[in-house]
Amino acid sequence: MFNMKKSLSLLRLLTAAILLSASGGCSETNDPDPEGGGDPPVKEPVTYTITLGETSEQGAAVKVTPSDETATYYCGIHSEASLLGIPTATLLRQIASLDDLDERLHTGTEEFTIAETLTPVTSYKIVVAGYDDKEFTGDIALSEAFAVEPPAGPAAFTFEVKEKSFDNTVIDITPLAAEVPYFAEVKEAAVCDAMTDDAIISEILNLYGSMAEWFTYTGPTTITSSGDFGTLVPGTDYYVLAFGYADGAAATELTKHKFTTDPEGDPTANTFAFDISGVTARSASIQVEPSDKSVRYIWDIVTDAEYKKYGSNAEGIRSYLADYIKGQIDDFFTTPEEVVSVIGVRGDQWFDYEQLKPATTYYVWAACVDAAGNATAAPAVSPAFTTEAAVVSTATATVEFEKYYNGSELYAIDDVTYKNYNNKAYLPAKVLHSADAVKWYTLYTGTDVGDTELYTDDLLIQYLVTQGTPDGEERRYGLTWNAKAYILAVAQDAEGHYGPVFRKSITPSLSGVSPISDLGFVTADAGTQSTPVMLRAVTPAAPLKRTAHVVR
Repeated sequence: MFNMKKSLSLLRLLTAAILLSASGGCSETNDPDPEGGGDPPVKEPVTYTITLGETSEQGAAVKVTPSDETATYYCGIHSEASLLGIPTATLLRQIASLDDLDERLHTGTEEFTIAETLTPVTSYKIVVAGYDDKEFTGDIALSEAFAVEPPAGPAAFTFEVKEKSFDNTVIDITPLAAEVPYFAEVKEAAVCDAMTDDAIISEILNLYGSMAEWFTYTGPTTITSSGDFGTLVPGTDYYVLAFGYADGAAATELTKHKFTTDPEGDPTANTFAFDISGVTARSASIQVEPSDKSVRYIWDIVTDAEYKKYGSNAEGIRSYLADYIKGQIDDFFTTPEEVVSVIGVRGDQWFDYEQLKPATTYYVWAACVDAAGNATAAPAVSPAFTTEAAVVSTATATVEFEKYYNGSELYAIDDVTYKNYNNKAYLPAKVLHSADAVKWYTLYTGTDVGDTELYTDDLLIQYLVTQGTPDGEERRYGLTWNAKAYILAVAQDAEGHYGPVFRKSITPSLSGVSPISDLGFVTADAGTQSTPVMLRAVTPAAPLKRTAHVVR
Protein backbone atom coordinates (compact mmCIF):
# COMPACT_ATOMS: atom_id res chain seq x y z
CA MET A 1 0.00 0.00 0.00
CA PHE A 2 1.40 3.33 -1.06
CA ASN A 3 2.67 5.35 1.89
CA MET A 4 2.27 9.09 1.10
CA LYS A 5 4.37 10.27 4.02
CA LYS A 6 7.32 8.08 3.06
CA SER A 7 7.12 9.22 -0.58
CA LEU A 8 7.27 12.90 0.42
CA SER A 9 10.42 12.25 2.49
CA LEU A 10 12.18 10.63 -0.49
CA LEU A 11 11.21 13.55 -2.69
CA ARG A 12 12.67 16.02 -0.23
CA LEU A 13 16.00 14.06 -0.10
CA LEU A 14 16.22 13.92 -3.89
CA THR A 15 15.61 17.66 -4.20
CA ALA A 16 18.29 18.44 -1.64
CA ALA A 17 20.79 16.23 -3.53
CA ILE A 18 20.03 18.04 -6.76
CA LEU A 19 20.56 21.45 -5.12
CA LEU A 20 23.86 20.33 -3.56
CA SER A 21 25.04 19.06 -6.91
CA ALA A 22 24.14 22.35 -8.62
CA SER A 23 25.89 24.47 -5.97
CA GLY A 24 29.14 22.35 -6.02
CA GLY A 25 28.91 21.28 -2.44
CA CYS A 26 28.98 23.26 0.74
CA SER A 27 32.04 25.51 -0.21
CA GLU A 28 31.59 28.83 -1.99
CA THR A 29 33.98 29.88 -4.92
CA ASN A 30 34.22 32.46 -7.70
CA ASP A 31 36.13 30.03 -10.00
CA PRO A 32 33.70 29.07 -12.76
CA ASP A 33 35.81 25.94 -13.48
CA PRO A 34 37.48 24.63 -10.29
CA GLU A 35 38.06 21.20 -11.79
CA GLY A 36 40.20 22.56 -14.79
CA GLY A 37 37.56 22.71 -17.44
CA GLY A 38 36.95 25.76 -19.73
CA ASP A 39 39.48 28.06 -21.63
CA PRO A 40 43.31 27.80 -20.83
CA PRO A 41 45.22 30.89 -19.48
CA VAL A 42 46.80 33.29 -22.07
CA LYS A 43 50.69 32.93 -22.42
CA GLU A 44 53.08 35.87 -23.03
CA PRO A 45 54.86 35.70 -26.46
CA VAL A 46 58.53 34.60 -26.38
CA THR A 47 61.14 36.90 -27.96
CA TYR A 48 64.51 35.76 -29.26
CA THR A 49 67.91 37.50 -29.47
CA ILE A 50 70.14 36.14 -32.23
CA THR A 51 73.93 36.64 -32.09
CA LEU A 52 75.77 35.66 -35.22
CA GLY A 53 79.32 34.32 -34.91
CA GLU A 54 81.87 33.18 -37.49
CA THR A 55 80.50 32.27 -40.91
CA SER A 56 82.00 30.22 -43.72
CA GLU A 57 80.98 28.14 -46.69
CA GLN A 58 80.36 25.27 -44.24
CA GLY A 59 77.80 27.09 -42.08
CA ALA A 60 77.50 29.64 -39.27
CA ALA A 61 78.05 29.85 -35.52
CA VAL A 62 74.95 31.14 -33.68
CA LYS A 63 73.88 32.02 -30.14
CA VAL A 64 70.13 32.23 -29.40
CA THR A 65 68.83 33.81 -26.18
CA PRO A 66 65.04 33.39 -25.60
CA SER A 67 63.16 35.60 -23.14
CA ASP A 68 61.81 32.36 -21.60
CA GLU A 69 64.62 29.96 -20.74
CA THR A 70 62.21 27.01 -20.94
CA ALA A 71 61.17 27.83 -24.50
CA THR A 72 61.88 25.40 -27.31
CA TYR A 73 62.51 26.73 -30.79
CA TYR A 74 63.68 25.93 -34.30
CA CYS A 75 66.85 27.59 -35.65
CA GLY A 76 68.04 27.42 -39.25
CA ILE A 77 69.69 29.34 -42.13
CA HIS A 78 67.52 30.63 -44.99
CA SER A 79 68.51 32.66 -48.03
CA GLU A 80 67.21 36.21 -47.86
CA ALA A 81 65.63 35.78 -51.28
CA SER A 82 63.52 32.81 -50.08
CA LEU A 83 62.10 34.93 -47.25
CA LEU A 84 60.95 37.87 -49.37
CA GLY A 85 57.16 38.17 -49.42
CA ILE A 86 56.51 34.78 -47.85
CA PRO A 87 53.68 34.68 -45.23
CA THR A 88 54.69 33.48 -41.80
CA ALA A 89 52.22 30.59 -41.93
CA THR A 90 53.72 29.37 -45.21
CA LEU A 91 57.23 29.63 -43.83
CA LEU A 92 56.28 27.64 -40.74
CA ARG A 93 54.65 24.94 -42.90
CA GLN A 94 57.88 24.66 -44.89
CA ILE A 95 59.91 24.33 -41.72
CA ALA A 96 57.46 21.76 -40.28
CA SER A 97 57.99 19.58 -43.36
CA LEU A 98 61.75 19.27 -42.79
CA ASP A 99 62.88 15.67 -42.30
CA ASP A 100 65.49 16.72 -39.72
CA LEU A 101 63.26 19.13 -37.80
CA ASP A 102 63.92 17.42 -34.47
CA GLU A 103 67.67 17.95 -34.93
CA ARG A 104 67.10 21.69 -35.42
CA LEU A 105 65.14 22.18 -32.16
CA HIS A 106 66.82 23.80 -29.15
CA THR A 107 65.75 24.82 -25.65
CA GLY A 108 66.86 27.81 -23.63
CA THR A 109 70.01 29.85 -24.36
CA GLU A 110 72.37 27.88 -26.59
CA GLU A 111 75.47 28.40 -28.70
CA PHE A 112 75.84 26.04 -31.63
CA THR A 113 77.01 25.79 -35.23
CA ILE A 114 74.55 25.25 -38.02
CA ALA A 115 76.28 22.98 -40.52
CA GLU A 116 75.05 23.89 -43.98
CA THR A 117 76.68 24.55 -47.33
CA LEU A 118 76.50 28.27 -48.09
CA THR A 119 77.16 30.01 -51.40
CA PRO A 120 79.66 32.92 -51.30
CA VAL A 121 78.26 36.43 -51.87
CA THR A 122 74.69 35.15 -51.28
CA SER A 123 72.68 36.93 -48.58
CA TYR A 124 71.34 34.77 -45.72
CA LYS A 125 69.36 35.19 -42.47
CA ILE A 126 69.03 33.09 -39.34
CA VAL A 127 65.38 32.14 -38.67
CA VAL A 128 64.20 31.24 -35.14
CA ALA A 129 60.61 29.97 -34.60
CA GLY A 130 59.01 29.00 -31.28
CA TYR A 131 57.89 25.37 -31.05
CA ASP A 132 55.68 23.77 -28.39
CA ASP A 133 53.94 20.40 -28.18
CA LYS A 134 54.44 19.35 -31.79
CA GLU A 135 53.42 22.68 -33.27
CA PHE A 136 54.81 26.17 -33.85
CA THR A 137 53.76 28.87 -31.43
CA GLY A 138 53.84 31.68 -33.94
CA ASP A 139 56.76 33.43 -32.18
CA ILE A 140 59.40 34.12 -34.83
CA ALA A 141 62.65 36.12 -35.13
CA LEU A 142 65.09 36.84 -37.98
CA SER A 143 68.76 37.91 -37.79
CA GLU A 144 70.42 40.64 -39.78
CA ALA A 145 71.39 39.56 -43.28
CA PHE A 146 74.92 38.21 -43.77
CA ALA A 147 76.98 36.86 -46.65
CA VAL A 148 79.97 34.54 -46.83
CA GLU A 149 83.12 36.02 -48.35
CA PRO A 150 84.38 34.27 -51.46
CA PRO A 151 87.49 32.15 -50.89
CA ALA A 152 90.73 34.00 -51.44
CA GLY A 153 92.66 33.12 -54.54
CA PRO A 154 96.26 31.98 -54.38
CA ALA A 155 98.58 34.62 -52.91
CA ALA A 156 100.58 36.65 -55.43
CA PHE A 157 103.72 35.83 -53.42
CA THR A 158 104.82 33.13 -51.00
CA PHE A 159 107.62 33.59 -48.47
CA GLU A 160 109.93 31.29 -46.59
CA VAL A 161 111.82 32.89 -43.70
CA LYS A 162 114.91 30.88 -42.84
CA GLU A 163 118.28 31.20 -41.11
CA LYS A 164 116.66 33.71 -38.74
CA SER A 165 118.73 35.15 -35.87
CA PHE A 166 118.63 38.18 -33.58
CA ASP A 167 119.64 40.69 -36.26
CA ASN A 168 119.34 39.10 -39.68
CA THR A 169 117.50 36.55 -41.76
CA VAL A 170 117.34 35.00 -45.20
CA ILE A 171 113.99 35.05 -47.03
CA ASP A 172 113.01 33.13 -50.17
CA ILE A 173 110.32 34.85 -52.26
CA THR A 174 108.33 33.02 -54.92
CA PRO A 175 105.96 35.07 -57.13
CA LEU A 176 102.83 33.48 -58.57
CA ALA A 177 103.55 35.17 -61.91
CA ALA A 178 107.24 34.61 -62.60
CA GLU A 179 107.40 37.21 -65.38
CA VAL A 180 105.99 40.17 -63.39
CA PRO A 181 108.59 42.51 -61.79
CA TYR A 182 107.98 43.19 -58.11
CA PHE A 183 109.20 45.08 -55.08
CA ALA A 184 110.22 43.26 -51.91
CA GLU A 185 110.93 45.00 -48.60
CA VAL A 186 111.29 44.19 -44.91
CA LYS A 187 109.73 46.71 -42.50
CA GLU A 188 108.92 46.78 -38.80
CA ALA A 189 105.44 45.41 -38.16
CA ALA A 190 104.55 48.28 -35.82
CA VAL A 191 105.11 50.74 -38.66
CA CYS A 192 103.13 48.69 -41.18
CA ASP A 193 100.22 48.04 -38.81
CA ALA A 194 99.71 51.80 -38.52
CA MET A 195 99.41 52.15 -42.32
CA THR A 196 97.04 50.86 -44.98
CA ASP A 197 98.41 48.55 -47.64
CA ASP A 198 97.93 51.29 -50.24
CA ALA A 199 99.90 53.72 -48.08
CA ILE A 200 102.76 51.23 -47.76
CA ILE A 201 102.88 50.78 -51.53
CA SER A 202 102.83 54.54 -52.11
CA GLU A 203 105.66 55.09 -49.63
CA ILE A 204 107.85 52.51 -51.36
CA LEU A 205 107.15 53.87 -54.83
CA ASN A 206 107.77 57.45 -53.70
CA LEU A 207 111.06 56.38 -52.15
CA TYR A 208 112.44 55.09 -55.45
CA GLY A 209 110.70 57.60 -57.72
CA SER A 210 111.67 57.47 -61.37
CA MET A 211 114.35 54.87 -60.61
CA ALA A 212 111.82 52.40 -59.22
CA GLU A 213 112.19 49.90 -62.04
CA TRP A 214 115.89 49.47 -61.24
CA PHE A 215 115.06 48.18 -57.76
CA THR A 216 112.57 45.46 -58.70
CA TYR A 217 113.04 41.69 -58.69
CA THR A 218 111.78 39.16 -61.23
CA GLY A 219 111.10 35.49 -60.60
CA PRO A 220 112.00 33.56 -57.43
CA THR A 221 114.65 35.37 -55.41
CA THR A 222 116.38 35.33 -52.04
CA ILE A 223 116.81 38.52 -50.01
CA THR A 224 119.13 38.91 -47.04
CA SER A 225 119.91 41.38 -44.28
CA SER A 226 123.44 41.91 -45.56
CA GLY A 227 122.49 42.47 -49.19
CA ASP A 228 118.98 43.91 -49.25
CA PHE A 229 117.32 45.29 -46.12
CA GLY A 230 119.95 45.84 -43.46
CA THR A 231 120.48 44.78 -39.87
CA LEU A 232 117.37 43.95 -37.82
CA VAL A 233 116.58 44.64 -34.15
CA PRO A 234 116.43 41.65 -31.75
CA GLY A 235 113.02 40.54 -30.47
CA THR A 236 111.11 42.67 -32.99
CA ASP A 237 108.17 41.84 -35.28
CA TYR A 238 108.73 42.48 -38.98
CA TYR A 239 106.84 42.02 -42.23
CA VAL A 240 108.37 40.89 -45.47
CA LEU A 241 106.31 42.71 -48.13
CA ALA A 242 105.95 42.25 -51.87
CA PHE A 243 103.81 43.66 -54.66
CA GLY A 244 103.95 43.48 -58.45
CA TYR A 245 105.06 46.51 -60.44
CA ALA A 246 104.24 47.62 -63.99
CA ASP A 247 103.90 50.92 -65.85
CA GLY A 248 104.90 52.99 -62.82
CA ALA A 249 102.29 51.54 -60.47
CA ALA A 250 101.46 48.51 -58.35
CA ALA A 251 100.35 45.54 -60.47
CA THR A 252 99.15 43.35 -57.57
CA GLU A 253 97.86 43.80 -54.06
CA LEU A 254 100.37 43.90 -51.20
CA THR A 255 101.28 40.49 -49.79
CA LYS A 256 102.64 40.40 -46.23
CA HIS A 257 104.21 37.78 -44.01
CA LYS A 258 105.10 38.44 -40.36
CA PHE A 259 108.15 37.07 -38.58
CA THR A 260 109.97 37.86 -35.33
CA THR A 261 113.70 38.11 -34.79
CA ASP A 262 115.31 36.16 -31.97
CA PRO A 263 115.47 38.04 -28.65
CA GLU A 264 118.58 39.76 -27.31
CA GLY A 265 120.72 37.71 -24.94
CA ASP A 266 121.26 38.37 -21.24
CA PRO A 267 123.70 41.31 -20.86
CA THR A 268 124.68 40.16 -17.36
CA ALA A 269 125.96 36.86 -18.79
CA ASN A 270 128.04 38.57 -21.47
CA THR A 271 131.78 39.15 -21.30
CA PHE A 272 134.09 41.30 -23.45
CA ALA A 273 137.49 40.52 -24.94
CA PHE A 274 139.77 43.32 -26.20
CA ASP A 275 142.50 43.10 -28.80
CA ILE A 276 144.92 46.07 -28.94
CA SER A 277 147.56 46.16 -31.66
CA GLY A 278 149.62 48.47 -33.87
CA VAL A 279 150.24 51.00 -31.11
CA THR A 280 152.34 53.97 -32.25
CA ALA A 281 152.72 57.49 -30.96
CA ARG A 282 149.33 58.55 -32.32
CA SER A 283 147.57 55.40 -33.47
CA ALA A 284 146.29 52.01 -32.31
CA SER A 285 144.05 49.30 -33.72
CA ILE A 286 141.33 48.19 -31.31
CA GLN A 287 138.95 45.22 -31.58
CA VAL A 288 136.13 44.46 -29.14
CA GLU A 289 134.54 41.01 -29.02
CA PRO A 290 131.42 40.37 -26.90
CA SER A 291 130.78 36.73 -25.98
CA ASP A 292 127.09 37.21 -26.88
CA LYS A 293 126.88 38.87 -30.29
CA SER A 294 123.26 39.91 -29.73
CA VAL A 295 123.81 42.34 -26.82
CA ARG A 296 123.82 46.08 -27.52
CA TYR A 297 126.77 48.02 -26.17
CA ILE A 298 128.78 51.24 -26.41
CA TRP A 299 132.57 51.28 -26.40
CA ASP A 300 135.50 53.65 -26.80
CA ILE A 301 138.86 54.49 -25.26
CA VAL A 302 139.55 56.70 -22.26
CA THR A 303 142.78 58.31 -21.08
CA ASP A 304 144.27 57.26 -17.78
CA ALA A 305 143.68 60.78 -16.46
CA GLU A 306 139.96 60.59 -17.23
CA TYR A 307 139.74 57.04 -15.89
CA LYS A 308 141.19 58.16 -12.55
CA LYS A 309 138.63 60.97 -12.30
CA TYR A 310 135.91 58.30 -12.32
CA GLY A 311 137.50 56.06 -9.71
CA SER A 312 139.82 53.90 -11.85
CA ASN A 313 137.37 50.98 -11.81
CA ALA A 314 134.73 49.39 -14.00
CA GLU A 315 131.87 50.72 -11.89
CA GLY A 316 133.17 54.26 -12.39
CA ILE A 317 132.62 53.73 -16.11
CA ARG A 318 128.87 53.74 -15.40
CA SER A 319 129.11 57.42 -14.48
CA TYR A 320 131.55 58.07 -17.29
CA LEU A 321 129.08 56.42 -19.70
CA ALA A 322 126.31 58.86 -18.71
CA ASP A 323 128.62 61.85 -19.27
CA TYR A 324 129.90 60.32 -22.48
CA ILE A 325 126.39 60.08 -23.93
CA LYS A 326 125.55 63.63 -22.83
CA GLY A 327 128.70 64.76 -24.60
CA GLN A 328 127.44 63.26 -27.86
CA ILE A 329 124.13 65.16 -27.83
CA ASP A 330 124.02 67.95 -30.38
CA ASP A 331 121.65 69.65 -32.83
CA PHE A 332 121.31 66.46 -34.86
CA PHE A 333 121.01 63.90 -32.04
CA THR A 334 119.07 65.63 -29.33
CA THR A 335 118.24 62.78 -26.91
CA PRO A 336 120.14 59.86 -25.34
CA GLU A 337 117.92 57.48 -27.33
CA GLU A 338 118.98 59.09 -30.61
CA VAL A 339 122.64 58.95 -29.60
CA VAL A 340 122.38 55.26 -28.68
CA SER A 341 120.67 54.52 -31.99
CA VAL A 342 123.84 55.78 -33.70
CA ILE A 343 126.72 54.66 -31.48
CA GLY A 344 125.13 51.54 -29.94
CA VAL A 345 126.55 48.43 -31.63
CA ARG A 346 126.29 44.64 -31.58
CA GLY A 347 128.73 41.91 -32.46
CA ASP A 348 132.50 42.27 -32.97
CA GLN A 349 133.68 45.84 -33.53
CA TRP A 350 137.02 47.34 -34.52
CA PHE A 351 138.50 50.74 -35.21
CA ASP A 352 141.86 52.22 -36.12
CA TYR A 353 142.52 55.28 -33.96
CA GLU A 354 144.80 57.81 -35.65
CA GLN A 355 144.62 60.85 -33.39
CA LEU A 356 145.91 59.61 -30.07
CA LYS A 357 148.29 61.58 -27.92
CA PRO A 358 151.92 60.47 -27.77
CA ALA A 359 153.23 58.95 -24.53
CA THR A 360 149.73 58.68 -23.12
CA THR A 361 148.08 55.77 -21.30
CA TYR A 362 144.64 54.61 -22.44
CA TYR A 363 142.04 51.98 -21.59
CA VAL A 364 139.36 50.43 -23.78
CA TRP A 365 135.94 50.23 -22.14
CA ALA A 366 132.63 48.63 -23.15
CA ALA A 367 129.20 48.66 -21.51
CA CYS A 368 125.97 46.90 -22.43
CA VAL A 369 123.16 49.47 -22.58
CA ASP A 370 119.42 49.80 -23.02
CA ALA A 371 117.79 52.09 -25.59
CA ALA A 372 118.37 55.14 -23.36
CA GLY A 373 122.03 54.38 -22.73
CA ASN A 374 121.69 53.04 -19.18
CA ALA A 375 124.18 50.29 -18.37
CA THR A 376 122.42 46.91 -18.17
CA ALA A 377 125.44 45.04 -16.78
CA ALA A 378 128.79 45.80 -15.19
CA PRO A 379 131.03 47.60 -17.72
CA ALA A 380 134.29 45.99 -18.84
CA VAL A 381 137.69 47.70 -19.02
CA SER A 382 140.77 46.46 -20.87
CA PRO A 383 144.33 46.39 -19.55
CA ALA A 384 146.09 49.72 -20.07
CA PHE A 385 148.12 50.48 -23.18
CA THR A 386 150.47 53.42 -23.70
CA THR A 387 151.27 55.17 -26.95
CA GLU A 388 154.88 55.68 -27.94
CA ALA A 389 156.70 58.93 -27.42
CA ALA A 390 156.40 61.26 -30.37
CA VAL A 391 159.17 61.07 -32.94
CA VAL A 392 159.39 64.09 -35.22
CA SER A 393 159.85 62.77 -38.73
CA THR A 394 161.99 64.38 -41.39
CA ALA A 395 159.03 64.08 -43.78
CA THR A 396 157.66 67.50 -44.68
CA ALA A 397 154.81 69.02 -46.63
CA THR A 398 154.42 72.69 -47.51
CA VAL A 399 151.83 74.72 -49.40
CA GLU A 400 153.36 77.26 -51.78
CA PHE A 401 151.38 80.25 -53.05
CA GLU A 402 152.13 83.81 -54.23
CA LYS A 403 149.27 85.44 -56.11
CA TYR A 404 145.57 85.56 -55.47
CA TYR A 405 142.79 86.86 -57.75
CA ASN A 406 139.34 88.41 -57.62
CA GLY A 407 137.04 85.41 -57.58
CA SER A 408 134.06 87.48 -58.73
CA GLU A 409 135.85 88.27 -62.03
CA LEU A 410 136.43 84.57 -62.60
CA TYR A 411 132.85 83.77 -61.63
CA ALA A 412 131.64 86.26 -64.28
CA ILE A 413 133.57 84.30 -66.91
CA ASP A 414 132.57 80.81 -65.74
CA ASP A 415 129.90 80.58 -63.04
CA VAL A 416 130.17 76.83 -62.87
CA THR A 417 133.89 76.26 -62.39
CA TYR A 418 134.29 79.29 -60.13
CA LYS A 419 130.98 79.13 -58.25
CA ASN A 420 132.82 78.66 -54.91
CA TYR A 421 134.92 81.79 -55.41
CA ASN A 422 132.35 84.51 -56.07
CA ASN A 423 132.90 87.42 -53.64
CA LYS A 424 136.09 85.74 -52.43
CA ALA A 425 139.80 85.84 -53.09
CA TYR A 426 140.79 82.98 -55.38
CA LEU A 427 144.11 81.48 -54.20
CA PRO A 428 145.73 78.71 -56.30
CA ALA A 429 148.49 76.79 -54.49
CA LYS A 430 150.84 73.84 -54.88
CA VAL A 431 151.68 71.20 -52.30
CA LEU A 432 155.33 70.27 -52.07
CA HIS A 433 156.53 67.28 -50.04
CA SER A 434 159.78 65.55 -49.22
CA ALA A 435 160.81 62.23 -50.72
CA ASP A 436 160.22 60.34 -47.46
CA ALA A 437 156.62 61.55 -47.17
CA VAL A 438 154.18 58.74 -47.94
CA LYS A 439 151.06 60.70 -46.96
CA TRP A 440 150.29 64.34 -46.36
CA TYR A 441 147.37 66.53 -45.32
CA THR A 442 146.49 70.19 -45.85
CA LEU A 443 143.92 72.37 -44.13
CA TYR A 444 142.65 75.95 -44.52
CA THR A 445 141.28 77.64 -41.39
CA GLY A 446 140.05 81.05 -40.35
CA THR A 447 141.22 80.37 -36.79
CA ASP A 448 144.39 82.19 -35.80
CA VAL A 449 146.72 79.29 -35.01
CA GLY A 450 149.85 81.45 -34.75
CA ASP A 451 150.15 80.77 -31.01
CA THR A 452 152.25 77.57 -31.01
CA GLU A 453 151.79 77.04 -27.27
CA LEU A 454 147.98 77.04 -27.56
CA TYR A 455 147.89 75.32 -30.94
CA THR A 456 150.70 72.82 -30.65
CA ASP A 457 151.83 70.65 -33.52
CA ASP A 458 150.30 67.62 -31.78
CA LEU A 459 146.92 69.36 -31.62
CA LEU A 460 147.03 70.58 -35.22
CA ILE A 461 148.08 67.14 -36.45
CA GLN A 462 144.81 65.80 -35.00
CA TYR A 463 142.84 68.38 -36.98
CA LEU A 464 144.85 67.82 -40.16
CA VAL A 465 144.41 64.03 -40.04
CA THR A 466 140.69 64.11 -39.21
CA GLN A 467 139.52 67.18 -41.16
CA GLY A 468 142.19 67.92 -43.74
CA THR A 469 142.48 67.08 -47.43
CA PRO A 470 144.83 64.12 -48.02
CA ASP A 471 147.49 63.85 -50.72
CA GLY A 472 147.25 65.59 -54.09
CA GLU A 473 149.57 68.36 -55.25
CA GLU A 474 147.23 71.22 -56.10
CA ARG A 475 144.89 73.25 -53.94
CA ARG A 476 142.53 76.13 -54.75
CA TYR A 477 141.14 78.16 -51.90
CA GLY A 478 138.34 80.71 -51.62
CA LEU A 479 139.45 83.20 -48.97
CA THR A 480 137.41 85.87 -47.19
CA TRP A 481 138.52 89.37 -48.04
CA ASN A 482 140.50 91.25 -45.38
CA ALA A 483 140.46 88.29 -42.98
CA LYS A 484 143.58 86.41 -41.88
CA ALA A 485 143.59 82.78 -42.94
CA TYR A 486 146.09 80.02 -42.18
CA ILE A 487 147.14 77.28 -44.58
CA LEU A 488 148.37 74.19 -42.70
CA ALA A 489 150.17 71.04 -43.87
CA VAL A 490 151.87 67.98 -42.40
CA ALA A 491 153.50 64.85 -43.82
CA GLN A 492 153.73 61.29 -42.53
CA ASP A 493 156.58 58.84 -43.18
CA ALA A 494 156.51 55.10 -43.78
CA GLU A 495 156.84 54.38 -40.03
CA GLY A 496 153.74 56.45 -39.26
CA HIS A 497 155.61 59.38 -37.74
CA TYR A 498 154.62 62.94 -38.58
CA GLY A 499 156.94 65.77 -39.45
CA PRO A 500 156.61 69.39 -38.30
CA VAL A 501 153.37 71.25 -39.06
CA PHE A 502 153.62 73.85 -41.80
CA ARG A 503 151.72 77.08 -41.02
CA LYS A 504 151.46 80.09 -43.28
CA SER A 505 149.05 82.99 -42.99
CA ILE A 506 147.58 85.30 -45.62
CA THR A 507 145.21 88.29 -45.44
CA PRO A 508 143.85 88.96 -48.94
CA SER A 509 142.65 92.42 -49.98
CA LEU A 510 141.24 93.80 -53.22
CA SER A 511 144.22 96.13 -53.48
CA GLY A 512 146.56 93.15 -53.62
CA VAL A 513 144.89 91.06 -56.31
CA SER A 514 146.75 90.01 -59.45
CA PRO A 515 145.11 90.35 -62.87
CA ILE A 516 143.24 87.26 -64.02
CA SER A 517 145.09 87.54 -67.31
CA ASP A 518 147.99 85.91 -65.45
CA LEU A 519 145.83 82.77 -65.48
CA GLY A 520 145.43 82.95 -69.23
CA PHE A 521 141.70 82.48 -68.69
CA VAL A 522 142.30 78.77 -68.20
CA THR A 523 139.49 77.43 -66.04
CA ALA A 524 140.47 75.55 -62.94
CA ASP A 525 138.71 72.77 -61.10
CA ALA A 526 136.32 73.93 -58.39
CA GLY A 527 138.05 73.97 -55.03
CA THR A 528 137.15 71.61 -52.22
CA GLN A 529 138.06 73.97 -49.36
CA SER A 530 136.03 77.06 -50.11
CA THR A 531 134.74 77.09 -46.53
CA PRO A 532 137.36 77.41 -43.77
CA VAL A 533 137.52 75.01 -40.85
CA MET A 534 137.09 76.71 -37.49
CA LEU A 535 139.43 75.20 -34.91
CA ARG A 536 139.34 75.41 -31.15
CA ALA A 537 141.78 74.32 -28.52
CA VAL A 538 141.02 70.88 -27.11
CA THR A 539 141.73 70.41 -23.43
CA PRO A 540 143.23 67.08 -22.31
CA ALA A 541 140.10 66.35 -20.25
CA ALA A 542 137.72 66.60 -23.20
CA PRO A 543 136.17 63.19 -24.03
CA LEU A 544 137.16 61.66 -27.34
CA LYS A 545 134.36 61.40 -29.87
CA ARG A 546 134.40 58.36 -32.06
CA THR A 547 130.83 58.66 -33.37
CA ALA A 548 131.67 59.43 -36.99
CA HIS A 549 134.31 56.72 -37.22
CA VAL A 550 132.63 53.60 -35.84
CA VAL A 551 132.90 50.67 -38.22
CA ARG A 552 129.42 49.16 -38.42
